[in-house]
Amino acid sequence: MVFFGKAQTAKEENNKQTATEIINLKITNAQIKSYAETQEMPSLQYLADQLCEDNEMQYVELESKKIASLQKIYVKEAKSIFTKLKEYPYEFEIDGHLKLASINGVKVADNSSNMQELEKRIQELETSFQTAKTSYEANIASQQAIIDTLNSKVQKLEQDGKIDYSINNERLVGKWYDGSDMYELSVEIVAPTTTDGVMVENKVDLSKYNIKECIIVGGYYKKTDSNNNLPINWTTTGDRLMRIYYSCQDKTLRISTNNAGASGLQGYVTIRYKK
Repeated sequence: MVFFGKAQTAKEENNKQTATEIINLKITNAQIKSYAETQEMPSLQYLADQLCEDNEMQYVELESKKIASLQKIYVKEAKSIFTKLKEYPYEFEIDGHLKLASINGVKVADNSSNMQELEKRIQELETSFQTAKTSYEANIASQQAIIDTLNSKVQKLEQDGKIDYSINNERLVGKWYDGSDMYELSVEIVAPTTTDGVMVENKVDLSKYNIKECIIVGGYYKKTDSNNNLPINWTTTGDRLMRIYYSCQDKTLRISTNNAGASGLQGYVTIRYKK
């Protein structure tokens, strides 16, 4: 009987420790979530709201020993809240500093180390976030500066008359942000003949240009009956569309449509790429 009593006591202490760790984890998760959302530590009301939405909780109340539902409570000036897990017979009191104040009415020792550890983790998280943000902004600024420089060089070359925009003429227009040369090529295209709803594709062989990576591709069709220029990548009502893309697999420019109104339309495509 003595052995049985000791086993029961050990089991009880183990269950209480497990339940306490679960509650502490829920408090910590609420603190981290609040800081991620507002960059501020949560209030007792915020924690109560989080626990009320937690399916593992049996109740969250302002008074001890009051079994109730998980309806939202309003903390207002209350100094603490009382809550209980469904799976464990322990009621936990959480004070305004979001620390465990008592378990089943028995006061617990003040353990500030958990709070200090959390504040340290929050500080590390904030530092990491600021570092990542600064790096991202610097990267964006660097890429924009490269693009601005490229555009400036292209404009100067255009003004100097050194860029030949004739069809099928490959031209070096600058460098991409990774330092590699960027080329440009314009080709004439004809939309495939089709009926509405049937996707048909034409190909333009670009293998002789040794394109390694496509950067930008775009162009227009000229619709002769209305004298309008239509972008190649577009969609109309009824899921009718025209599109274009470069296939690295067989080095072709592919023009496809399921729009009968686009059949046979002539146009051009300009592609920028790396070798």
